[in-house]
Amino acid sequence: MDFYAKSGALGSAMGVFDCMTKKDAISWNIIIHGHLHLGASKEGLELFIQGREVGFEPNISTIVLVIQAYHSLGAFDDGLKFHGYLIQSGFWSLTSVQNSLLSMYVDIGMEFARKLFDDVYDKDVISWTVMIGGYTQSDESLFALELFKQMVSESGIKMDGQIMVGVLKAYANLGDIRMAKLVHGFIVSRNLDYDLFVGNSLHSSEMPQRNIVSWNSLLSGFVRNQKYSEALMCFHLMGNEGVDSDEVTVVNLLQICKYIVHLHQCELIHSRILRKGFESNELVINSLIDAYAKCDRNYSCMEAILPNKEARLQLPGAQ
Repeated sequence: MDFYAKSGALGSAMGVFDCMTKKDAISWNIIIHGHLHLGASKEGLELFIQGREVGFEPNISTIVLVIQAYHSLGAFDDGLKFHGYLIQSGFWSLTSVQNSLLSMYVDIGMEFARKLFDDVYDKDVISWTVMIGGYTQSDESLFALELFKQMVSESGIKMDGQIMVGVLKAYANLGDIRMAKLVHGFIVSRNLDYDLFVGNSLHSSEMPQRNIVSWNSLLSGFVRNQKYSEALMCFHLMGNEGVDSDEVTVVNLLQICKYIVHLHQCELIHSRILRKGFESNELVINSLIDAYAKCDRNYSCMEAILPNKEARLQLPGAQ
C-alpha cells in the first residue's frame, strides 16, 4: 500500500487498503497521507474522518497535511474545529503543527494569526516568516517591519532568504528606498545576496531602473556561490529586459561553462566575444581559454589566443 501511494497509484493503494481485514494506525496513516500528499484533499479528509470514527491515532506528518488540506480548500470552520482537537490531543505543542495552523490563520485574518503567534512558545524562522509575509500581503507593512525588528533584537533566529523577501516587499510597499538599501547591506553581511528571490525583491524595490552594473552584480553573486542554474536564469532575464551584455557578463558566463563543461555554450560565447569586439580584453580571453581547456578543446584555445584569422588558418587542420 505504501509503495502504491508513493508511486501515485491511489486506486491501487485503496484496493489494498479495502482488502485489509484489520487496519491499524500505520495503515490509516499511509492511505490518508498518500491522498493528502498528492493533493486529493477532499478524499484524504474523508478518510481521516472515517479513521477517527474507529479510533485511529494520526502521526505528526498526517496532522500537518490535514491542516494544509483545510487551508487549501478554504474550509476554515472545519480548520478551527480541528484546532480544538489538536489542543485536546496535545499535538498543539509541536512547532510544525503550530506553524501549519499559523499559515491557515493568516488567510483567516491577521488579528487571529497574531493572537496565535503570541501563544507560540518556541517560535522558529518559519513562524516569523509566515507572520511577516502575512502582514506584508495584507498591506500592513509597518506591522511586518516592527515584527522583523523584534525578531532581530529578541529571538536570535538565523535569517534566510524567504524572510528577507517579506522585509524587502514591506519597504517597497512603503516606498522607503533608504531603508531597503540598509536591509540590502544586512543581506550581504549574512551572505543572503545570492538567493534568487532576494535578488528579485531587491530589483523591484531599490533598483527600479536596472542597469548592466546591477545585473552583473547579481550574476556574479550567483556564480561565486556556485548557483549556476540561477545565474543562467538571471542572464535570460537580463536579455528579456533589453540589457546588453558586457565583458563582465561574458566572464561570468564562461565561469559557468567551465564548471558545467559545456563546449557548445563556450563556442556561442566565443562568437559573442568576436561580435562585440571583446577579444582585446585580457580577462575575457584568459577566461575563454580556461573554459575551452576544461572542455578539452585545445584547438579552440589556440583560436582564442591567436589575434587574427590569418594566424589561425596556419594551425594544422584549421582549413
